[in-house]
Amino acid sequence: MPPQVRVVDYGIRGMHLAYDLLDGYDALVLVDAYPGAGPPGR
Repeated sequence: MPPQVRVVDYGIRGMHLAYDLLDGYDALVLVDAYPGAGPPGR
């Protein structure tokens, strides 16, 4: 990743994510995923 990109795994720490969002960003990509048994997109 380029130095201006920050990748973080928050797990279940929602409050930590909320406080980090106060820092301000130009863009945010939030991925919410879990290991499912079905095909992708289901």
